[in-house]
Amino acid sequence: MIAALIKSYKKSWKLKRLSKKLSEPLNMSDFLNVTTQLSSKDLLEEELLDLCMQDAVRQQVIAKYNVGRKDLKSIYGLLSGLGAGQWAGGHYVSASSLVYAQTLDYLLRIYTSHEKTNKDVWVNAAYRLIIYFEKGETGLVKD
Repeated sequence: MIAALIKSYKKSWKLKRLSKKLSEPLNMSDFLNVTTQLSSKDLLEEELLDLCMQDAVRQQVIAKYNVGRKDLKSIYGLLSGLGAGQWAGGHYVSASSLVYAQTLDYLLRIYTSHEKTNKDVWVNAAYRLIIYFEKGETGLVKD
């Protein structure tokens, strides 16, 4: 039991550190370093995906929907671009949504459905996840 608590704490600490860095806006006034900043964001996203893929529970969810790292990266980009790249309830929503099994399951249900290409479905999902974290909900995400 103590080992599980330590593992959970480490995951939370890594997620919080990544979230803080991912949520930092690009400094567009430093035009020469924008490329460097973007490369740094790409590395942070890869680290987020590593965190997502490490846990046995999340691995089961990922295997259930037969998706891979590239799919998770696409989902992160969709969420960030559609408004979930924000803080709610102490979570950077687009990142936390991939790291918790319940929210990941919700996203993959959408991603593997026939609604996958419907922008309105993804806008609603982004909003739903903001509310989920803002209200401190737990368990499966209901529409």
